[in-house]
Amino acid sequence: MKLKKIFLYLTAALAVAALLLSLIGRPKGAPGEATGTGSGAGAASPPAAGQTQVQGNASPPSAATAQPSTPEPAEADPIEALPGGCEPTAPLAAPDELLRFLFVLEGDDLRLPLAAEKFLTYGWEILTGDSGLDDLSGKLAPGQSVLCIVSKNGRTAAVEVANLSDEVRPAPLGTICGVECDWFYDATIILPGNITTTTSTKEDVISVFGEPHEIEEYASSLELIYCVEENGRRDYDRRVNIAIDLTDGLVGRISLRNAESEQPSVQTPSPLPTAPSPTPQTAPSPQSPPPAQPPTITVIGDNPVTLQLFGPTPYFEHGVKAIDADGRDISEHVIISGLVNIGVEGTFTIVYSVTSPTTGLTASVTRDVVILAPGEISLPFN
Repeated sequence: MKLKKIFLYLTAALAVAALLLSLIGRPKGAPGEATGTGSGAGAASPPAAGQTQVQGNASPPSAATAQPSTPEPAEADPIEALPGGCEPTAPLAAPDELLRFLFVLEGDDLRLPLAAEKFLTYGWEILTGDSGLDDLSGKLAPGQSVLCIVSKNGRTAAVEVANLSDEVRPAPLGTICGVECDWFYDATIILPGNITTTTSTKEDVISVFGEPHEIEEYASSLELIYCVEENGRRDYDRRVNIAIDLTDGLVGRISLRNAESEQPSVQTPSPLPTAPSPTPQTAPSPQSPPPAQPPTITVIGDNPVTLQLFGPTPYFEHGVKAIDADGRDISEHVIISGLVNIGVEGTFTIVYSVTSPTTGLTASVTRDVVILAPGEISLPFN
């Protein structure tokens, strides 16, 4: 009887131990555990109202462990290359940026108008004699201007020096209001947006500055003109001309002109009247506009030219530079007449004529070509 009781106690203890081991050793979610998708006694009850059922083993992250993601900074959009291959220096508000008359000339950051004295401090020299047009040795009347050739680093540019004041001034105290570079005046000029000669195309110019205000077509070039506009009117004294060479499609000439009148540095205010004047004021009579001026023609190269009869050096025509009264380059309108025969001794005269498209006035100059017999020498003109 005792053995039977002992056996029953051992059997019960082993059953309890097996049950405890099965409960302790089973992992959560193991096969055989209720998942809430079955039916019958093993199925879990659906969640009560207001509770959310979470499937699987993962528990939702706590607020203390959740880390907000830090957005990476957006990269700046690169400046795309222009259609002609140029790399613009910066996005522009064109053509306003262009018509601020900022440019780079042989590495110098400049802006028109610019005092001639200041310009020369950058290392530019005025060419004189056969290479230059004017040496600024004289005086300028109000509104008068002269065309000069300047040089730096072995390269040249044409500049217009004007008297923008209302009194006579020495030419060196004038103001540079115009600059031009092309195949002949070969200084490196760069406009905002990295537009430059011999590199940029018409597409480049329009991509940076937009459509021009005017386009003039010539036999060998296309002139894109950008002007300052005020009150619906275009000011041709404040403009930028960009000529496209039709042979290669590249910018062949850049010309800037800003002849904005100078303002007096100090203005003296008029005294206020203490009592009304008994004498009626007479309105000033309107001033008549200044008379139209013909174009200016400048001979390029020697004048006169001396060659030997039947000599090895032929006559080469260097042409002229024609500037209209409003500052526009009209050299392509020049008509050249006259012939040179190096096989005949004597003097031959070449005539250059041009008519202004705006005023209709005509100007002309001549160049003498002297053919000398072998052994003769030419004496300079007095």
